[in-house]
Amino acid sequence: MNNFTLRIISGSAMIAVIFLLILFGTTTGIYLLANIIGIFSLLEYFKLKNVNNKAVILTNIGLFIGIIFTLVAHFPYFSFTNIQLVVGIFMGYLVFFGVIQWIYRKQVSVLTQLFAQLYISLPLSCFLLIPTQGFKFPFNPESDFNPNLALMLFILVWSSDSWAYAAGKLFGKTKLAPSISPGKTWEGFLGGAVLTAVTSWAFNLYVLNSTSPFTDINAVILGLFIATFGTLGDLFESSLKRKAGLKDSGNIIPGHGGMLDRFDAFLFASVVMFLTIWLFK
Repeated sequence: MNNFTLRIISGSAMIAVIFLLILFGTTTGIYLLANIIGIFSLLEYFKLKNVNNKAVILTNIGLFIGIIFTLVAHFPYFSFTNIQLVVGIFMGYLVFFGVIQWIYRKQVSVLTQLFAQLYISLPLSCFLLIPTQGFKFPFNPESDFNPNLALMLFILVWSSDSWAYAAGKLFGKTKLAPSISPGKTWEGFLGGAVLTAVTSWAFNLYVLNSTSPFTDINAVILGLFIATFGTLGDLFESSLKRKAGLKDSGNIIPGHGGMLDRFDAFLFASVVMFLTIWLFK
């Protein structure tokens, strides 16, 4: 099986799993999806940073799971409706993290570990709050949960990548960041941004429709933001790989590389979409 065929098969399987978890898994599916992306992304991040201390890596994964848990505590299957309880759990995890930092302070940079949480945990926290459109206590799954918003995020990230690739192939001449990602061009980026804005407008109009938190103009702005910050996320992960001297962050997805390779743009885009919903709500 050649690499192209492998990419098509594994890519299709990945998309199918994401669709199934979002559309049929409801809140549980999105929670599982965030954990799968987060845990493997953290493992790859520490690999890029050349961190081999298993205790530190597992502690950071534990902190990530704790942060994710507290953020979905208002989902109905946890039955937590008291925000003070959620804040208390979160503070407990921060204390635990601080103790571990003190124990291993001479072995792994604290900044490296803190950045892991900012780079991976924060965006995935935003992702969890996108279909719920923010915090709400108590949470009503029938009126407050909209999985199509999570689906919209993925579709816009994928469309941005695809449109930019197509536009770059057709019109690309001026390199966007030659020292980091030689294949990207300004023409590809601009073409991808415009067409992603159109895709966002169409999804908002025909899929979200009356359930959308966006106006048509808001949807266009969202598309432009996601194309812009998704590209920045891609370039940032590429810079991490270059500094580490690696071509891919991992090999968990055959033909595609690692989890960070596939979800680098998604991490930045998650923050942008959550903030856009929060600002326009």
